[in-house]
Amino acid sequence: MERDLPDMTPDQRLMAGVTILVNAARRVAAEDAAARRYTATAMREGSWWLVSIPDLDGLTQARTLADAELAAREWIAVTLDVPLDTVSVTVTDESASPQRVRTSSNPALDATTPDNPTSP
Repeated sequence: MERDLPDMTPDQRLMAGVTILVNAARRVAAEDAAARRYTATAMREGSWWLVSIPDLDGLTQARTLADAELAAREWIAVTLDVPLDTVSVTVTDESASPQRVRTSSNPALDATTPDNPTSP
């Protein structure tokens, strides 16, 4: 390192080394955080969808519900300073009525709803 930084005092070299280590630690922490799957909720607000990312205390918006996942992923990637393709998000539509929320691909296994009070 001394060869690369000949005009620096020993204290300046020490601080440069510390800065490099701190930045590397932040990068590793951000990559670890990005590697997990985040959850987001989308709620209709006028002509927009508000997208909340509670794990990171984040809020963004999307024009359509279909765009909510990308909006959440972009917000997380920018916030954590990680590549977009490392971020995984599951978005739940908070404005969906119980009849529109499916818990399985088999209707017989779905939760009881007012339209189907005999579901198991």
